Amino acid sequence: MIIPKVPLGGRFPGMGPAAGSDRIRLVVLVLAAVIFLAALLYVQFVVKRGLEAPADEGEYVVESESPLVRMPAARVDPQRLAGISDQNRTDRLVREPEPYSHLLAEARKLTPGDLEALGLRRIDAQQVLAAPAACRGQPFEVKGVLESVAAVQGQLWQEIRGSLRDPNGQLYAFSVLQEPEVEVGQVVRLRGFFFKLFCLETRPGEFTDNVIYLIGRSLVRSFLEMPPVTDLAQVPFHLARDYDVTEQVDLQEEILYHVLSYLRSLTPEQKTELPAEDVTCALLQHDPGAYRGKVVRILARHVPGLEWPRKLGPGGENPLETESFQDGILALPGDRVVRWVGFDKLPREHLTETRLVYLTGVFVKVYAWENMRGKILNGPLLVPVRWEPFRMPDVSAYHQIGYGIAGITIFLMVFFVIAVFRDGRKAAQFRREFLRRRRLALARALAGRAEPDPLPAPPPDAASGP
Repeated sequence: MIIPKVPLGGRFPGMGPAAGSDRIRLVVLVLAAVIFLAALLYVQFVVKRGLEAPADEGEYVVESESPLVRMPAARVDPQRLAGISDQNRTDRLVREPEPYSHLLAEARKLTPGDLEALGLRRIDAQQVLAAPAACRGQPFEVKGVLESVAAVQGQLWQEIRGSLRDPNGQLYAFSVLQEPEVEVGQVVRLRGFFFKLFCLETRPGEFTDNVIYLIGRSLVRSFLEMPPVTDLAQVPFHLARDYDVTEQVDLQEEILYHVLSYLRSLTPEQKTELPAEDVTCALLQHDPGAYRGKVVRILARHVPGLEWPRKLGPGGENPLETESFQDGILALPGDRVVRWVGFDKLPREHLTETRLVYLTGVFVKVYAWENMRGKILNGPLLVPVRWEPFRMPDVSAYHQIGYGIAGITIFLMVFFVIAVFRDGRKAAQFRREFLRRRRLALARALAGRAEPDPLPAPPPDAASGP
């Protein structure tokens, strides 16, 4: 009699201990699907926020209940100027001591901004010549070529006296208290109080009548206003030098003035329609001569705090008649930077969450400078024509595809879970029936009966169970 080996434990296809490990793998797959879906939703959220332009940050303004009013220390007393006479040539040969000393004393009190607070304006020579009494003691400004300058010891202080001629040929005499760092033949700016019409001795024995006399504190180096530049071909780009760092540290403002003048002559529509060539920072630094004077477009990142007002020219004097410009730095990957100088700030409405912007501007040269940490940086110097925000590409179609994939994945995982647990129940039922038949076969074999019945075939779907 053959006693069959009946596996009371062991491992059967589709059931037994393997079912536990399959369930662990199933749980891992489900968790992976959930993580995948969460990551997809997060990417969708970040991209959506990147497409939205944040509200303008604006500037922090501290409001005061009582606004600050500038009170200049200089005070011109009209009564003390009443003794001035310039009606005839004889009167115009004399500096009346009392009014003259009074204007010098008040000019000595001047600090930056005082004349502006007192109503400083560009002088109108014809108006002053026609009605000198009405303009007496008022603050004026004039620019011209310095024709003479000399130090004279006055009653109280050392004075600097001289003359200058404006672009229209009008001659001005002046008295200032600070010795100017200028030379005859240079363009200067004079700010001061109108004293009188004067008859000035220009050469020994030669006098020029109806000279406008101004009394101020100082005379500064300046420039005559530049005529508008209407074409980039008029800009002297051939003077640009940027072969090495020793040449790059020179801003070469004489070129910058022409480029800024050209951009100021353009209308907003012309700036928008001006064609530009897409370039990279590395390309401009590798071959600056090939792109010098061209309108280029470069993508870079705005860094908060790396934008500030600056002056061009000695003491802010420049041929553009602009007191302040905007200077800034844009960052690029690999520690590369782009320097820009223009009239206006970077528009905050063009900044998205990524802070990437397209700068379209005229490439001037490779410029080098030393930062606050003592490190020498260099990069392309551009004069902005326009700014454009960087927009993330429209990925809505990809979002829909992603949602579809995620939905199908979740559906398949849920269906797989249901199928596995259903097959597990069928496998357990088959095992119970199998063991019952084996026990019955064993009992018959032990009782000397016929061979046990053959094993029933497992159900088709039980073989794929855990």
